[in-house]
Amino acid sequence: MSGKRGKGGEKSAADIKKLKRIVQNVPVEDKIRLDRLIQDFMAQPDRKEVTFSNQLSSSEWAYVHHQALQHGLKSISTGDGSERQVTLSRPFEDNGKKSKRITLTEKSMSAISALLYAVPDFFTASRFRVFEDNLSWESMHYRAGEDSSLRGGHASRFSGSSYPKIPKPRRTQEFLHSRKQLPIWHHQKQILESLEKHRICFIQGATGSGKTTQVPQFILDDATEKSKCVRIICTVPRRPAAVSVSERVAEERGERLGQTVGYQIRLEKRCSNETLLTYCTSGVLLRYLSSPS
Repeated sequence: MSGKRGKGGEKSAADIKKLKRIVQNVPVEDKIRLDRLIQDFMAQPDRKEVTFSNQLSSSEWAYVHHQALQHGLKSISTGDGSERQVTLSRPFEDNGKKSKRITLTEKSMSAISALLYAVPDFFTASRFRVFEDNLSWESMHYRAGEDSSLRGGHASRFSGSSYPKIPKPRRTQEFLHSRKQLPIWHHQKQILESLEKHRICFIQGATGSGKTTQVPQFILDDATEKSKCVRIICTVPRRPAAVSVSERVAEERGERLGQTVGYQIRLEKRCSNETLLTYCTSGVLLRYLSSPS
């Protein structure tokens, strides 16, 4: 590793690749010893920097640089030969203020995840460091606020949840007996297996067989059981049907309309940030798909 670095000790992609190759040869006992020194430094927030002596081998120098990257520290090599040293310091922003680790609320994490889902290319490794364990879909799932409604406006895009979530369990089984009387009920397993294997599935059945009301519920219940994230859009031919069907499905789940289940038609919608199943007309869906936003 060269004794000269760019601004703030930044390392190029080539430097990082070289570090990864070298650190594989560092003995385990040396890694433990160096890790302990780095952790001791990190445990002392008032300590601004730590300098490693010139007694380290080349592979140990590389390991210190590598671990500094992993912990978000800055590392700078100075000197040559027997005078060579490595200094670790805490990161500072361009304005001179020390960067801090913050704890986000679940609602904030949900907003960030929606942005990640919408524009993933914006969050590149060179600009942001995203910790996946803190921003998993499960941890971003939160209880949303009250229902929202839109009257007199043009529904050019879907409201409700802007990204898939794990559905909440249904609150009642009061309608289970009547649901089992529908012809579609006996094909539940086959439908779910087909959806797992294929991106596009065609389901043919007579009017009243339960295609519109039950298949979305099969998906929601399966996603809840398996902790999978889903977002469902179901089209119906007429606006009154969107309202009546969504009311029926919400009732079968034991919820108020606008929670997990909602509807959106041209001049009206009933949904919230909890909504994962939206009933709408084909026109609303086409306008949404053709919208630049």
